[in-house]
Amino acid sequence: MTSNNAGVPEDINQTVLSESPRAATSWIAPILDDLRSWPVNTWLVAALVLLLYIPVLAETIPYWLAQETYSFCILIGPISLALIILLHQQVRGTTKSPSVLGFWVAVVGVVIEWAGWYLRVRFIAMAALPVVISGAVIALHGMPLWRKLRFPLAFLLFAAPIPEPVLTPTDVMAQRISTIGAQWIMQFLGFAIVREGSVLQVPGMALNVAEACSGFTCKACCSTAMAWSNCLSSE
Repeated sequence: MTSNNAGVPEDINQTVLSESPRAATSWIAPILDDLRSWPVNTWLVAALVLLLYIPVLAETIPYWLAQETYSFCILIGPISLALIILLHQQVRGTTKSPSVLGFWVAVVGVVIEWAGWYLRVRFIAMAALPVVISGAVIALHGMPLWRKLRFPLAFLLFAAPIPEPVLTPTDVMAQRISTIGAQWIMQFLGFAIVREGSVLQVPGMALNVAEACSGFTCKACCSTAMAWSNCLSSE
């Protein structure tokens, strides 16, 4: 047995290096095994859902990227998938009990998706995605699995871009409430302050309460945090 300059035996170093790739990929091996064990009907349903949503995603993804307000939506799918991977060990132990209820849930989701597509309302089309997937899960595997996956699936709702006529009034209201609240707090602390719309005037400075401080971004982050906290507490 030889040692390197740091005094660490070389055979130990070689063992660590050889085991590192194994440790890095050990978590994915059970997932790949489960995917290989999927029956043909499961792969078929997954392919149908993908084909159903290709036109919707082809129209919605460029909209996400073009609108700063919705740019975070591109991360919702990967985050949802990551949450499912984190639940993998719990999911493996669920009892399989397919239910016809899932078929009807999926049908309702498909009808909603078609309505949103033909009406050109992205929010409706994307909001139907977790409904369709939930129906497929219940139909193929049953309610026990859906209960385990309900949070990651519901999280997909954040990918539905809220229409501007609905979003703008709520943003303006939240912005106004934030401005008034900041004014009251600063006056309570003894600052001389004057409010003009969403701008707070203090001696020698004007502070603008932007939408990023009070509007949709704040609501989305807070909603996500509350939903995740609820998921953790339920576990």
